[in-house]
Amino acid sequence: MRWNAIASVLLVVAIASLALNVYQYASPRSVTVTTSSTVLTTCSISGQPGGFQFRVLSDSTLKPVAGVNVTAVNIPALCNSIPATSQATEIFKTNGTEWFPLPSDNNYQYDIVANYLGNTFTFTATLRPVSLTCATLFVPSGRTNITITEFQSACG
Repeated sequence: MRWNAIASVLLVVAIASLALNVYQYASPRSVTVTTSSTVLTTCSISGQPGGFQFRVLSDSTLKPVAGVNVTAVNIPALCNSIPATSQATEIFKTNGTEWFPLPSDNNYQYDIVANYLGNTFTFTATLRPVSLTCATLFVPSGRTNITITEFQSACG
């Protein structure tokens, strides 16, 4: 009887914790989209992506690779058929760090171009609401692995 009561309390705490996390990640965000000085529209994006992280690993060692030139272009989410944020290009060189976080708020996906040892690799990673997207490029094969997990804060 006592174990049933403890198990019931733990279950209630776990469900309450999950509910708090859902609220934290799914809270609506108002976005005002403008061009020049004219406000075009305001809308609410109710489920922002939980983040986007990218890495490059060696096919043979499965370790992070330094010296890969990366260009990542965000594709904004649409807010009443208008991009909710500006398109931006992130250009960087990997330095052996495993994960590179890229901005995810108000974005729908990333187009990635990576150059390594004379080879060019391209792929697209889509972002989902309240979910973390983890994208891995393997070199020199060019194989990719993209995982999307709800309610996570770090790839690994």
